[in-house]
Amino acid sequence: MKLQFDVVPMVLALSLMLPGAGMAEDEAAPAVTQAEQAPIERVVLKNGQMFRGRILERTATHIRIDLLGAGEMTLRLDKVESVEIDETVAMTEDGQLYKRDPNRTRYLYSPSAMSLKAGEGYFSQKELFFSSVAYGVTDNISILVGSIIPLLLASDGPFNFITAIKVGDTITEDKFHVAAGFEAFTFDQDDELWSAGFLFGSATLGSDRSHVTLSAGKPFSLSSDSRDLGPAIVTLSGNVRVSSSVSLINENWFLAPETQEEDEDGFVTNTSREFVHINSIAARIMGE
Repeated sequence: MKLQFDVVPMVLALSLMLPGAGMAEDEAAPAVTQAEQAPIERVVLKNGQMFRGRILERTATHIRIDLLGAGEMTLRLDKVESVEIDETVAMTEDGQLYKRDPNRTRYLYSPSAMSLKAGEGYFSQKELFFSSVAYGVTDNISILVGSIIPLLLASDGPFNFITAIKVGDTITEDKFHVAAGFEAFTFDQDDELWSAGFLFGSATLGSDRSHVTLSAGKPFSLSSDSRDLGPAIVTLSGNVRVSSSVSLINENWFLAPETQEEDEDGFVTNTSREFVHINSIAARIMGE
């Protein structure tokens, strides 16, 4: 399980999208090699020791492993607990292990079309306010649950719960990904549960080190008389990995809320929509 903390200054009207993404990736985050090589595997011994490397030989009694530049090692199979491919790391061109971004599936609040691997997960904390946990059920299906913890801890704070499900697939590795899903927010008000959310579809261009996503979603209500909460919401977001533990994120929301004008008797005389653009930037700090 990965931990991450999003530092969100909420600066509006500042863009850092793809024009600088390629340069940041080249200078700060070495590209993953594309050579045809054996996968990196994680070998765990029965005494708890763990090694990463590429398996060079397997026999009925032992395995021989290349420790990625640190030499070779031969291990007896009766001392080995497990051997599995490690999807959480990749090899850089200079021969160093590079951890994949566990939060490639989401920007600040808007989703990307990338998926968690089966069994992969992370815990996210945004501004000591919004806490969430995500988990890959399969390589194509992931779930997220969360809550606004300060509201739960407040003496008169409402119960609140956030949940999301996303189904996605990679069309071209490290280039193009698509996904669809929903996210809902539920809380109690006057002893009644109220729930709203949105259905969304996303398309992502890029790798987990540098990517941009266009998403569109239709908001809905499960608790009010009107199920329709307005027109579709569009987001355009980008992520650039600038070091092994830091990513820069830019998220843009485009909305068109409806406004109504009423006469002195309360009758609606005119309706109009106003275009709204909300922009946020953040630094995401990742750790173990």
